[in-house]
Amino acid sequence: MSLKGRLPAEPEDFDAALLSTALCDMVNVGRLELVLNLRGLTYIDPRGLATLAMMTDIIHDAGGHVTLVAPSARVARMLAVTRLDSVVEWDEAGAVPA
Repeated sequence: MSLKGRLPAEPEDFDAALLSTALCDMVNVGRLELVLNLRGLTYIDPRGLATLAMMTDIIHDAGGHVTLVAPSARVARMLAVTRLDSVVEWDEAGAVPA
């Protein structure tokens, strides 16, 4: 799944509620290996972080894994500040900058 724009979003961007619904649907059908491409995500605010954290917990509790790919420096900093970067996996292209 690729995220673009801002999370949560302005009306023209990706909405946190849509993300929650999509992820819940995936878990309900047994898809527990989630890869989120963050390359197009330019901003994530506390509500977006909370949504991502909640869904990560749900997937982990169901025995699944979340992998984040290629966050921008700004998004990576927000994930680091909230420590969300420590509870998800990163692929090599999405490693958090030091």
